[in-house]
Amino acid sequence: MTPQSKRASQAIPPTRSGQQGVALWTVVVLGLLLGLLALSQSSSVLNQFRGSRNERDQALARQAAEAALRDAEADITCKLWVAGALTDAKKLPDNNLNSYCLRVGIDPGGCANKLAVQKDERGMRLLGEFPPDPLPTVDWQKSAAECQDGSCALPFGTKTGAQALDPLLFSAPPRYHVDVFNARLGASEDLVPVFRITARGFGATPTTVVDLQEVYRPC
Repeated sequence: MTPQSKRASQAIPPTRSGQQGVALWTVVVLGLLLGLLALSQSSSVLNQFRGSRNERDQALARQAAEAALRDAEADITCKLWVAGALTDAKKLPDNNLNSYCLRVGIDPGGCANKLAVQKDERGMRLLGEFPPDPLPTVDWQKSAAECQDGSCALPFGTKTGAQALDPLLFSAPPRYHVDVFNARLGASEDLVPVFRITARGFGATPTTVVDLQEVYRPC
């Protein structure tokens, strides 16, 4: 083999510009990988934050709905909030907020009497012993001033004077609606009113809504 062919067979060392090009591409690829990793981590953190916020909002809406249930119970049992305490509305002069319980009456033991409810009230619908199937729909959007019969739901505190919930925490006041059924309980042949309360609470965002329902008798 001649000296010239020997020299030709030797490896040609990479140039400095070639080395810089390889290093640049390595840095670019590593940068992309790190960026994707950071994006994935930030997306995971954001999803966890959204999940926590939604859980908190659901909890707030549920608390509001439970407050509306208690408000409906106070309405049914003829109670008003006076100076921060629940007071028997029948002892207050010129009270017309709780017209149902003032007219139908609650006995001294706190129980609804055995007279069936005779007519609808605001937010309270009389369905009788044999309610229709399906039940008529309830309007949950009417304001307190517009809700004058049993076809709509009342905002929290409308009839009991309960203090409004913090508007910074809740997007709207909770509401309740009451269906009154005349039932024969036990061996008695007398009709007694049974109250089915449906409450709707709202979270910090208007789209977070929780509905709760209970069947209630004062005794």
